[in-house]
Amino acid sequence: MESVYTSVDPTGSFCANIISKKGRNEVQIFPIDKTSSENIIVNALIKKFELSSDDRIRDVTWVSAERTSKSDSKRGTKRSKSEEKIDTNDTNESINLIILIESGDLLVFSPFKDEVVERISNETKLKALTGSLKQQSIVGIKEDNELLEINLSNNKTKTYKFKKSGEDIQTLKSIKYKGNGSTSKSQYILLGSQNLFLIDTSRSKKSLVSEFPKFEELKRIKNIQQSKIQNDIVFVSRDDCDLIYLYNLSTPESYSTFKTSSSKIFNIQTIASNEAEALMALTEDGIEIFNIDFETQHLEQKPIGLIKTDFHDSDASILFKNLFTKANEQLIGIWHDRNQPHFSIIDWLLKDIGERIIAIDYSEINDLEIDNNEDDQPNILLPDQVEVVNISFNELSKQLSGLLIERNSNTEEIIKLCESNNDETNIKETIRSFATLPNSSLLTNNLFDILSHKISKDFTTKSSLSIWLKWLLTVQGGFISKQAEQHGNLKSLQSGLEKGMKLLPRLLALQGRLQLLKSQADLRSNMHIDDDDDDENQDDENQTFNESFANQTTLAEESIVYANGENDDFEENETFDAGDAELVEEEEEEDDQ
Repeated sequence: MESVYTSVDPTGSFCANIISKKGRNEVQIFPIDKTSSENIIVNALIKKFELSSDDRIRDVTWVSAERTSKSDSKRGTKRSKSEEKIDTNDTNESINLIILIESGDLLVFSPFKDEVVERISNETKLKALTGSLKQQSIVGIKEDNELLEINLSNNKTKTYKFKKSGEDIQTLKSIKYKGNGSTSKSQYILLGSQNLFLIDTSRSKKSLVSEFPKFEELKRIKNIQQSKIQNDIVFVSRDDCDLIYLYNLSTPESYSTFKTSSSKIFNIQTIASNEAEALMALTEDGIEIFNIDFETQHLEQKPIGLIKTDFHDSDASILFKNLFTKANEQLIGIWHDRNQPHFSIIDWLLKDIGERIIAIDYSEINDLEIDNNEDDQPNILLPDQVEVVNISFNELSKQLSGLLIERNSNTEEIIKLCESNNDETNIKETIRSFATLPNSSLLTNNLFDILSHKISKDFTTKSSLSIWLKWLLTVQGGFISKQAEQHGNLKSLQSGLEKGMKLLPRLLALQGRLQLLKSQADLRSNMHIDDDDDDENQDDENQTFNESFANQTTLAEESIVYANGENDDFEENETFDAGDAELVEEEEEEDDQ
C-alpha cells in the first residue's frame, strides 16, 4: 500500500487521509459537505489523530457504527481497559473508520470523536480488511488465508476457511450480490491474490462460489470495485499492469478488459448517473475514462476521455489519486501536496469525451526544494555554525520576501539568511511587514513550512531559527493555526517539543554530573598545585635560611680579632697592630650607628 492515500466511505460522507511513513503514522478524517455546491469539506469538523511511530498502518475500511449493548466476551479479541468508558448512546453516529496496524491490532475512529474510540488486540495478525455487510462487523484475512469475522459491538469472532492452496490472498471486498442459491444469510466476499475468487461465508461447506480465469503471468490484485448499476459486474486492477478486468459474477468464465496508457494504476472508481456508468482509472497519466458496455464482450478497450490537473506536466507533477461524487452528482478529485489532501471540483459529465484540464489551487512550494525523503523530513545540509551578520530591517525584508516568492529559490539560502540574522527587532518588523505585501499568505506559509521542518528535525540545536519561529507564531499564529496544510507542521513541532521536554531532565542530570566531575578535577588539580607550591616554598625557606646563616657566620668570623694572632685568612706578609684593629672596629660601629 502507498505511504499516503485516501479512502472515502460508502455513503460519501467522509474522506480518510492515511499517512504511514517511517516515524510518522497519522489518520485524518475530512467531513464532506454534501449539501453545498461550493464548499467541499467542512473544515471546522476535520479530525486528526497522530499514532505511535510503531503503529504502522496496513489497511483501512469503513463500517456501520450503530451501536448495540457491549458484552464482556473475550473470545479471540480483547479491549484495553480505557475502552470501557466509551459512551454507547451515540445513536447519531452512522459510520466508523477501522485501521489495521502491522501488529494486528485494530483501531476504531469516529468522525465525531477527538480521540481513538477503542483499540482491539487480535490474537492473530491480519493481512487485509473489508467491511462486512453485517452491522458493526468486519472481515479480515489471516496469514494462513482463513477469514476472521469480528463483531465490534460484542467482540464475538467467527472463522471461515478458504481451502485453496498456493494462493496468497492480499485483497478482499464484501459485495452486495444475489446469485444462484443465495439466502438471507448469504455474505459474498471477493478474494484477490493473482487470481480472483468469490465465496459465500454463510455456507459451512463449499463456500467457494466462483473461480475466475487465472493469469499466471499477472501480479497480485490491488483494487476491486463493484458496478453501481449491475451488482453482478466487478472491476479488478493489478500491480504494474495496464489492463483492468471486467468480470461477470453470473458467468465467471467470461471477461472484458480496458487498456490504460500507464501500468501505474493508483485506484479505480465507477461513476453512475441514471442508467449510464463510466469506469475511471486514476493513473500516472491522469484520470482515464472508459465507457462500460454491459452487453458485449471486448478486449483492451481504449479510454474515451482524460482528466488532468493543470500542474500534471509541471515539475511538481500533481496527480489526482482518488475521486468521489457528492449528493448532487458533483465530481470531486483528490490530489496531494506532499502529505496533505486537497479537493477540487471536476467539471465533467458522463457524456463528455476528450481531454479536460482542471485548474487546482496549488502554489509551487516545491520550488523551495523541500525534499521529503524516506523519513519525511527536509534534506537540508547546512554548516554547523553560521556567522551572525545582522543586516538592516529593510534589506532583510527585501531579501527574505524575494527568496520566498522567487521560483528557483533555495531553501538553504533562506535558512542561512535567517540564521545569520538574530536581531529580534529586525526579525519582528520583517515578519510584520509580510502583512503589507501582496503575497502575505504565501510568504507566511512558506516561511513557517521551512522553519517548522528544520526545527522539528533537530529541536536540540540552538540557533537564530528559534527566534524567527517565536516571532512568526507571535505575529501570525492565528493565521497559521487556521491553515489546514500547516496542522501537520504544528503537530511535528509539538512532538519535537514533547521529546525535548522528556529529554530535558536527562540532559540536566548529565550536565550536573559533568559539572561535578569538572569541579572534582579542578579541585584535584588545585590540590596538586598547592602541594607543589608548599614544597617549593619550604625549599626556598630552607635555602634562604641556610644562605642567611652562612652569610651571618662569615661576617661574624671576619669581624673577630684573634689575640693570639691565629687567623688563617690573613696573608703572612700583612701585619696589624692592636691599635689599628681597635680603630677599625670603632669606625665600623660608628658607621653602623
